[in-house]
Amino acid sequence: MAYPVNVDVVPLETYPDLDELQRLGVGALLSDGLESVEGFEEADGVGVDLVDYRVTPRSDGAAVLLSVDAPTLEAAERTARQIVLAVLEASVLLADWRVVRSEVQLHEELVYESLMAADGPDAPAGDPALRARRPMPEERLRIERQAAGVRAFGLDAFGCEPDTAQPDVPEEKARLAAGAVASSVGVLVDLLFTDLVNLREADGASFFVLDALPLLEEGFVRRFVVAAVTVTGRLGGTEWAPPACFAEEMALRLLVDQAASLLERHGLYDDDVEAAFVTFSDAASDDPESVELRLSDPGPEEWFEPIVPGRPVHGYLRANRHEW
Repeated sequence: MAYPVNVDVVPLETYPDLDELQRLGVGALLSDGLESVEGFEEADGVGVDLVDYRVTPRSDGAAVLLSVDAPTLEAAERTARQIVLAVLEASVLLADWRVVRSEVQLHEELVYESLMAADGPDAPAGDPALRARRPMPEERLRIERQAAGVRAFGLDAFGCEPDTAQPDVPEEKARLAAGAVASSVGVLVDLLFTDLVNLREADGASFFVLDALPLLEEGFVRRFVVAAVTVTGRLGGTEWAPPACFAEEMALRLLVDQAASLLERHGLYDDDVEAAFVTFSDAASDDPESVELRLSDPGPEEWFEPIVPGRPVHGYLRANRHEW
C-alpha cells in the first residue's frame, strides 16, 4: 500500500533563514538525490518502493513528501527517514543536515489497515495512548516557527489578546496553534490531491480527507480542492476575507482538524490549544453579512454558491458546476 510520508529536514546548526537562491539549491540537491532512489530493503529483507516524491524548500529547511509503497505504516515512516538520510549523507553540501520528522498523516482507516498488517514485537499497540510519545523540543520549535505563515491573523485570533495580563490562551499556546495551522496547509492540500488520484484509480480506496465530503464525484472533488487552495492561500495574505462559499468554510474546518491531529501526534495538544483552535475557527468564519443566509447542511449543489449573493467565488467553482 502506498503511504504519503512527510519528512522534514533542517541544518544541524541554526542558520539565518535561507534566502531564495539557497532554497532553490536545497530543493535541487534533494530532488537529484531522490531521483536516483528506486527502493529500499529493510533489515528483514522486506522491500519498500519509492513511488513518487515532492520537495518543498522552506526558509528553515525543506519539507519532503514521499509516496512509499510499504507493508505497514510504521515501515513506510521508517524507510522514508532512511531514504532521506541516505540522500543527505551522499550530498557534500547537505551532509550536516538532519531529519526532524518522518510520519504519515494519520487516517483511521489506514491506521487500522496498518495494525492488521503489522506483526511481531514491533507491532504498534492497539491503545493510542500507549503509542503516544513525549514531545521533542525541536518538534515544538519547528511548529512554532511556522506561526508567521498565518499573516492574515494575529495571535489575538487564537485567544491571546495583546497587552493583556492574563489572556484566555497563553501566548506560547496561541503561537503553537497558529504554527500548527500554517504547517497543516500543505498537508491538507497534499492529502486532497492524493485522495483525488486514488478516487480516479482505485475502487474502494481509503481516503484521507474525502470521507468528509457529501459526494465522491471527480468534478465535485476537483472544485473542493480549488476551494481549499483558495481559502487556505488567503491565510498567508495581509487581509482576511471570510469564506465565500460553504466549500471554503468546510476546508477551514478540515484544516483545523489537521492542525489538531498534528499536535496530538506530538503530545502537544491540551485544553489551551483546543481553546485557541475554537477561537481561530470563530474568527476565520466571522461574517456578519451571512448570519441569516447560511445553510446548516447545504446540499452538494449549494457548496460552491456564494454565501452572500454577489460575493465573488473562484471562477472554476461555478464552471460546469452541475456536471456531477
